[in-house]
Amino acid sequence: MGIPKLAVSKFRSLLWLILFSALACPILVGCEKEEKAVKQKKATENPLLEDEQARGAKPKSPAELVANGEATEKAPEKPLQFKGVQRRYDAYVEIGTAAFSPDNKYLLVGFKSRRRPGESLDPAHWVLKLWEVSSGKELRTFPGHELGVWALAFMPEGKALSIGGDHYCRIWDLAKGELVRQFRNDQSGFYRLALSPNGKSALNQSGLRVPLELWDVEQGKLISTYQNHKNPITFIIFSPKGNKAILGCETYVFPGGEDHTSLQLWDTAKGRVELSFGLDDVAMMAPAAFSPDAKFAVSNQWEIKTKKGRPALWDVATGKDVRKLGDNDTLFAVALAVTKDGKHILAVDDERTLFRFQVASRQQVMTSRLGHGIPFICVFSPDASLVFLGSGQAKNIEFLRMEIFDAETGESRKLLKVNSTLERR
Repeated sequence: MGIPKLAVSKFRSLLWLILFSALACPILVGCEKEEKAVKQKKATENPLLEDEQARGAKPKSPAELVANGEATEKAPEKPLQFKGVQRRYDAYVEIGTAAFSPDNKYLLVGFKSRRRPGESLDPAHWVLKLWEVSSGKELRTFPGHELGVWALAFMPEGKALSIGGDHYCRIWDLAKGELVRQFRNDQSGFYRLALSPNGKSALNQSGLRVPLELWDVEQGKLISTYQNHKNPITFIIFSPKGNKAILGCETYVFPGGEDHTSLQLWDTAKGRVELSFGLDDVAMMAPAAFSPDAKFAVSNQWEIKTKKGRPALWDVATGKDVRKLGDNDTLFAVALAVTKDGKHILAVDDERTLFRFQVASRQQVMTSRLGHGIPFICVFSPDASLVFLGSGQAKNIEFLRMEIFDAETGESRKLLKVNSTLERR
C-alpha cells in the first residue's frame, strides 16, 4: 500500500519551510544587530533623541536643537572657487579670417560661429565687417555665408572675395556694400583658397583626397584640377608676381603608400610641383612668406625627433641654402612676413609674441608681446608694417577683441570697435 499523495505534499512543504528558516534567520539576526548599532550611534551623538523617541515625542529639528542650546550650528560649506574665466557658451562666435587692403587703408574681418550638438546658431554672426584702419571706424557689414566666413581677400577696383561653409564664393562691391556675383563649387566646396595678385584666378583645396583646383574668379569657372596632389592643404600663398605659390601640407599616410610631404613650391603656369619638402628628420612647415623679389622664402623649420626649430630662410630656385633665424630653438611661428624692403623678417608665435629678425645677420633685433586672449588669429599687412590680432569667443561679435599693432615697434595702433547699429542689419 503506497503513501498518500496528500501526505507527500505536506512533507515537501515542511522541508521547504525548514530550509527557508535556516537561511532567513542569520539574515534577520544581522539586520536586527545592524539596526541596534545605528540606534546606539544616534543615541551617542544626541542622547536626547532616544529619550524623546521612548516617550513617543516628535524628534526636534536641527533649528530647534540650536535654539535650545542642545546643539551648535554648523558653518555653511564654502562653494568651490575656480580660477580664471569659466564662461562656456552653447553657441558662440569667433574670428575666422582677416585681410588688409593693398594700401593698408582698410581691414576686412570675417566671422564664424560654433556650437555644441543640439544648439542653434545665430545667422547674424555669419558676416564680414569692413573697418577704416586710420580711425578704427566700422564702415560696413556684409551678410556672410552659412556657418561663417572661412577665407577672404581684397580684389582690384574696390572689390573683395569671400568663401564660407555654404560652398559659395562671393564677390562684393565694398563701396556700395552690394553683392556683385557669386558661384558655387558643388564638387568639393571652397575651403583653403588664395587669390592671385592680379585678382583673376585662385587656388582652392578642400580636404582629404580632393584635388587642387584652379578657378577663374571673374567668370566663376573651374579652369583645371590637379589629381596627382595627394595631401590636404592647410596654407596657400602666391608669390608677388603670381607665377609661384607655396602650399603648406597636412601629412597623411594613404592606403598603399606614404606621403610625408610638409611644404611644396607650386608652379602656377605649368600646374606642377617644383620643390617638395618632406618629414624625414627636418621639416619645412607652414606658414610661409615670399620676399618681395621672390628670390627667397621663409617658413618654419622643425626637427621631428627633438621637437625643436625656428623660422628659416631658403632659396626659392633650389630649395637649399637654408639659414636659420635667431637662437630660439622653440619658436614655431603662426604668422610670418617679409618687410617691403626685404631686410627684415617678422614672426608671431602661439603666445602672441612678435619677433623681428634682420635678414643679413639673421639675428633677432626686437621682440614684443601683442595683446591677450585665446584663441586668436594673426594677419600681417601686405607691406608687413602692420599686424592685426583678433582673439576671443563670445555670444556677440562686439565682445571679441580686435587690435592693430605697429609691426616695427609692437605698439598698439588701434583697438577696433563694433558699430551696434550696423550689427543689427
